[in-house]
Amino acid sequence: MGKTLGLDLGTNSIGWAILEKEDNKAKLLDKGVLIFTEGVKNENGNESSRSAERTSYRSARKLKFRRKLRKYETLRVLVQNKMCPLSLKEVEDWRKSNFKKYPTNPGFLEWLKTDEEKNKNPYLFRAKASIKKIDEKDLGRAFYHMAQRRGFLSNRLDTTDNSIVEDQAPEIEQIIEESCNLLELQKELDSYFNTFDKTNEVEKPLFKISRSFYGIIKNSDMEIAELKNKLKERLYRKENLGDVKSGISDLTEKMQKSYSETMGQYFNSLYPKNKIRKHYTARKEHYLHEFETICKTQGLPSINPDEKAEDKKYSGLVLDLYKAIFYQRPLKSQKGLVGKCSFEKNKPRCPVSHPLFEEFRMWSFINNIKMKAPEDEKLRPLTSDEKQKIVPKFYRKANRILILKNL
Repeated sequence: MGKTLGLDLGTNSIGWAILEKEDNKAKLLDKGVLIFTEGVKNENGNESSRSAERTSYRSARKLKFRRKLRKYETLRVLVQNKMCPLSLKEVEDWRKSNFKKYPTNPGFLEWLKTDEEKNKNPYLFRAKASIKKIDEKDLGRAFYHMAQRRGFLSNRLDTTDNSIVEDQAPEIEQIIEESCNLLELQKELDSYFNTFDKTNEVEKPLFKISRSFYGIIKNSDMEIAELKNKLKERLYRKENLGDVKSGISDLTEKMQKSYSETMGQYFNSLYPKNKIRKHYTARKEHYLHEFETICKTQGLPSINPDEKAEDKKYSGLVLDLYKAIFYQRPLKSQKGLVGKCSFEKNKPRCPVSHPLFEEFRMWSFINNIKMKAPEDEKLRPLTSDEKQKIVPKFYRKANRILILKNL
């Protein structure tokens, strides 16, 4: 005589039964079901992760707090340069209250207020500031409004189908630029596109691009430089952009058609009859362009047009305004996540992001490559000359598989 426990494991329940066997006969002694709370959130038949919900709320809190930090930094610069009717103490008190007690100075509230009947709105100040010299307080109001909204810096959150074309565009453009002749260009493009899956719905737009490329190359008798420009023009067509950059491109076209030099001028022409919200705006193309235009118009000559990096391009008050309006919280250090060395226990390992570790990976990969040339009897390691020939390829932003295919 023996007893057997049977279990039926489900996502939010466990069914159980106990059988007793005697003389090849089974008898059910007991049975039941244990039901427990699901590990996912279920609303109207739609399941979602509880951790994802917590993450979304935390992200919203962080976004709101960083926006307040940006306003605080901007107000500090404006107050120090007499562009805002507040004292530095009032601004610091707001920060010390963890942004809970917003300044209630009557002059400051009047400075912030809009009035549609009197056509008093931030876009008007921004438009005027980009055309002619205006009062310091009005200029400060224009800058403060820009700090509230500063546009998209990247397109990483765009998840539409065509966003993969946009993500891969810089690498494709690099392949086009680095090809010296037509044969090398075709070989490099073949190797690149063959690494993707034609049956994958997300990667399908890339093959549409590849067919267009091959059509241009096949039916073209132009010089290599002209051909490259033609391919890049096809690569950056509007139809290949995701929703975000497509919207940004639309806004730029509308600004050009309305003869608006800056985004502030264009939105001021729409206000208040048309909706201004729900536009995708670009950080560099729209906001930084307007910021520089306003600074030049207002006689703030601290911009060096020959420099590209903002920390070198701007100086003085313009640099202070730039750092405040486009304030970016520094990234948190990740060195605490690096483990201890296997050989020296009291020291950390070399981080995987360190250039020396990247070089170590490169040589580990190269030293493990074996090849067999027509004159070789069997596979052999690479010679020193062959290794040196490969090394420059590893400094490119390209897939290792493409490098091997092109050897």
